[in-house]
Amino acid sequence: MEKIVVGSHELPVISVAEETGYLDGVKRLGVVIRLGREAGFDHLKEMFSGRVTIEIFESVDGGSWEKVNELGGYELDHIGYDGKGYSVTLFRRSEITAMREQLQLLIPPEPTTLAGWQARKQGENKEALAEWLASHPLTWADGKRYGVTLEDQQEMALNLMQYQTAVAAGQEAVLEWHSTKSACTAWDPKEFSALSLAIAQYVYPSLRYQEQVKEAIYAAGTKEEVADVVINYGTAVGNV
Repeated sequence: MEKIVVGSHELPVISVAEETGYLDGVKRLGVVIRLGREAGFDHLKEMFSGRVTIEIFESVDGGSWEKVNELGGYELDHIGYDGKGYSVTLFRRSEITAMREQLQLLIPPEPTTLAGWQARKQGENKEALAEWLASHPLTWADGKRYGVTLEDQQEMALNLMQYQTAVAAGQEAVLEWHSTKSACTAWDPKEFSALSLAIAQYVYPSLRYQEQVKEAIYAAGTKEEVADVVINYGTAVGNV
């Protein structure tokens, strides 16, 4: 048999255990205390108000009590009732604060101006383009697939520039590139340039569509009009 002492309150309990619970929709390890129906909701709410320290006792021979654990710095999350008894779930205050701060950082605040809504929508437009390009590589003349993202194009341009700089300085140099999910291999400069131009032509319709969406976003005069701007690269550019 167990009992708990919280401040001046003392109650028999069925069990006290660490269990996985949910805090703002996120799994978290807390403490769950299970009690009988006699505990009473109002009594429990008063008992666990604020930050509390919970002393846990077990009965020993002779009817005396032995303190077996102490849980400090806990704050009430919720009290449940299933018709048979109560369950009290608590988390450490510091954990609650930290978790809520992390969630606030993950969820950006809603814009308060038309310009803010437009900027958010344009951010979605850029993300949609990046996702489209990442999932639609170019199948080239050699039958292999090559990445066409902005990062891929920038890396190709840098490789070519470094190769040309080394050659101009009279140094030996190897121009390298790779297909998707493959290691780099040596490339003939003319073939490399041809691939680079093919990629530029391949992504051009997507870039044009991005500009059209951007124009529509910044032409919108209300929050609702901004929200109504459709972003669908699959429909506009076509499946590749």
